[in-house]
Order: sequence, then C-alpha cells, then structure tokens
Amino acid sequence: MIVGKAVAGLRSELGRFASDPPTEDQVARSRRAIARAYAIRVETLGSRTAQWLTAAFLGLGSDYPDRYPERVQGVTAAAIREVATRIFNPDRAQVVVVGAASALAPQLQSLGQVEVTSMEAPAVPTVSPPAMRLDEPDAAALERGKRLIPLALAAHGGLAALKAIKDSRIDAEITLRRGDESVNGRQVEIRREPGQLRLETSFPRISTVQALHGDSAWTQVSAAGVDSTLDEDAEGVAGLRHTFLSDVPHLLLTAANPRSRAAYRGRDQVGDASTDVVEVVDAEGARWVLFLDAKSHRLVAVEENQGSPLRGPSLRRVFGGPRDVQGVSWPLVEDRLLNGERTLSLKLRSVQINTGITAAAFRRPQTAATGHRRR
Repeated sequence: MIVGKAVAGLRSELGRFASDPPTEDQVARSRRAIARAYAIRVETLGSRTAQWLTAAFLGLGSDYPDRYPERVQGVTAAAIREVATRIFNPDRAQVVVVGAASALAPQLQSLGQVEVTSMEAPAVPTVSPPAMRLDEPDAAALERGKRLIPLALAAHGGLAALKAIKDSRIDAEITLRRGDESVNGRQVEIRREPGQLRLETSFPRISTVQALHGDSAWTQVSAAGVDSTLDEDAEGVAGLRHTFLSDVPHLLLTAANPRSRAAYRGRDQVGDASTDVVEVVDAEGARWVLFLDAKSHRLVAVEENQGSPLRGPSLRRVFGGPRDVQGVSWPLVEDRLLNGERTLSLKLRSVQINTGITAAAFRRPQTAATGHRRR
C-alpha cells in the first residue's frame, strides 16, 4: 500500500498548494533568497554571457538579466495563487507508476482511472551508426582507414601544404540558432603555431575574446561599456587547446600523425554526399570521427560523440563551399549541430594564411578587472 499512499500524498500536496498558497510573508522570504542567490549564478563570465545571449534570443533586451532581481521582487502572493490555481490541479494530473500491475493497480484504483501498459515486448536489435562505433577495429578497418587519410590530405592540398601553415586568420559571419530564433554576429579566429589561438565573437551589445597563449588562457567579455577579464583554469585551457586542433587543417594533420590511429567505420550519408567514416584517435586519447566524401575525399564533416546518445551529446560540424586558399582547400561554410539540431552557422568572409601574426595577439590585456579564475 506504500505506493498508493505516496501517490495520494502527492495529489493532496498539489491540491493544497492550489487551495492554500503561500502567504505574503513566505513569498517575501523566497524573494530575498532568490535575489541573493542570483549573484552567485552570474559571478562567472560564462554564466553572465549565457544570460545575455538567452535574453537576446528571446528578444527580452540586453538589460533583462540586470533587471531579474527587480522582477523577482515584483512577484506577489496573489500572483502565485493565480498561477497555482491554473496549474496545480490534481484532477488533471497524470501519474506514471512503474512496477507489477497486479500489486499496484488495486492500490491506485481509488484515486481515479488506472491504465495498465505492458512493458513486455520483444527486444529490438539496434545497429550503431558508423560514427557511434566504439568497438575495437580489426586489421582490415585499420588498413582501410590508413589508406583513406592520404587521399583526404591530397584533396586538401597535400601534407606539405598543410604543414606549411604557420598562422591563419578567419573572418566570418556567425549565426546562433535556438529553435526558430536566431541572432547574428561576427567571429574572428586567429591561430599561430604552435598552439596559440584567439577567438573574437561579437553580437549586438556584447562581445567576447578567448585566447590561448602557451600554458595559459584568458577570456574577456565586454557589455554595456564594461570589460571583464579572467584567467581560465586548467579545464578552460584544455578546452581551448581542443578548439585549436578542430579546424580542417589540424584535423587532417592529426589524422596523418603516425601516433594517431585511423580506423574505417563504414559508409554514411551527410547531406547529398556519400561519405567514408573514419575514426581518428590521437596519442592523447582525443577522438574525432571524420566524414570523407567518397568521391572527392574532401572532409565534409567531423563529429565528436560518446558512442551513444545516452552517454552524452553528439557534436557535428558540417563543412561546405570549399575554396582554394594558397594551395589549401578550405571550407567557407560551416554548420554546427548538437544532437542533430543546427545551433550555429559560420559563413567565412575571408581566409588568410601565413601573414606573420605575432605572439602579441594572444597576450592577456592588462585591465583593472583581474584576479579572477574561472571555476
């Protein structure tokens, strides 16, 4: 009878909240607690940036996050009572209970209509898509992967041309997407060997700079005329190093590295292109899945995943519009997808390589807002 009592108690609490909502004194205490906690939620640059971008996506205005505590203070007991009456109606609640129907149904019948659904169904065999395969590759898969990488290198200008890139600068239009909403901006990516990176992103009312400089990294956010700069922790440094290696030239150079393992995983479709799927694992254990056009052998997409949607998100970048840049085939269009949904698009305005970028571009600015480290 324990389950039946628990469900009855849940329904009773829902009904009580609607019929006996919190008092004005209780609401006042909650308002103060939420307002105090808000400062912690926005104490890092990353969280503040997320708040600003969310407000921009929803068309709430750039000052919405700053007005949040004020809006919380405007919540009254009467407003909560009106919402509770509309939402917390136990007669409309649908409760799902999992267990033996023979034991549970008698306990629940007094609470309303009970519908029993059988969980006994034959197992459906599933086949992992090529990009999700984590099984140990056999000798044939390793041999085929090893043969495909030189073809991809040749399709992008050759190993020598890719190794000859000492620095690069990409200027692009960027579009962030969330459902039917989008916001447009500009992004500049600057790379310099070995391992220096600067990402400049600007949107209406907010801009960010992230830079990797040797063993350190920093982030700067500018909004409402205020610049805030902080040093990245070890996790932030590792993330920017991973980003440094994620452009097309470095992906191909990683695949060509004798210390990396390249394994053929099968065929898959990316848009209109039939692709050879090659899993690349570098010497540090980082894993990328490359999609090589079966005809031209160009890199048309790269994916990072955990082998199953249940283990983590799938991050895919799809490339298009290849153009020759000083002997290197470089994609001018890129779409980024999270679990199959497009979240970001890049349209390159220009690509420049080997222009003599100096280390000064990656050094941390000396500003008054210092002393923080991302946590």
